[in-house]
Amino acid sequence: MLTRTYDFVGIIQGVGFRPCICRLAQEHGVSGWIQNRSGSVRAEFTGSPEQIDKVLASLQANPPTLSRIDDISLLSEKESDAVDAEFRILEGLAEDSRNVMIPADVAMCADCSREVTDPTDRRFRYPFTTCVNCGPRYTVITGMPYERNNTTMTDFPLCPDCKAEYTNPADRRFHAETTCCPACG
Repeated sequence: MLTRTYDFVGIIQGVGFRPCICRLAQEHGVSGWIQNRSGSVRAEFTGSPEQIDKVLASLQANPPTLSRIDDISLLSEKESDAVDAEFRILEGLAEDSRNVMIPADVAMCADCSREVTDPTDRRFRYPFTTCVNCGPRYTVITGMPYERNNTTMTDFPLCPDCKAEYTNPADRRFHAETTCCPACG
């Protein structure tokens, strides 16, 4: 078993990058964590070299739709006997900013558009419907790293339904910082 720590640079905050890595790590049996930083995303992976390489290869083959990876730097590698099987998304860490790339706002995606036009959906006709693939980024950010508490959404606590989506790795709103609905937005 190895533990490798990487820094990712590019358009990687506000685009579903951490949820994507989390899902890939779980899919390939890799434990560790991922964390937004002021100018990068840092991840620590623990597993066999082959498992870790599969996570990175899968990421590069199918990155989040709105992301752009400019650089992946290996910061450290060490032998590990870790038994933790969990991969976690950690709270962001503010550092001195490097070259920060804030993603642009993105028009509503087809999935959100279907919800808004479906009379049986809880977001029916709700104009602020977003997910990890669409919605505001640039116009709501107030600081880095890009997390809900560093956006104009900080004053709007998630309702139980939105919180369930935000914390579910299988949901397209997993760690989507602008997630909201008529009950909480």
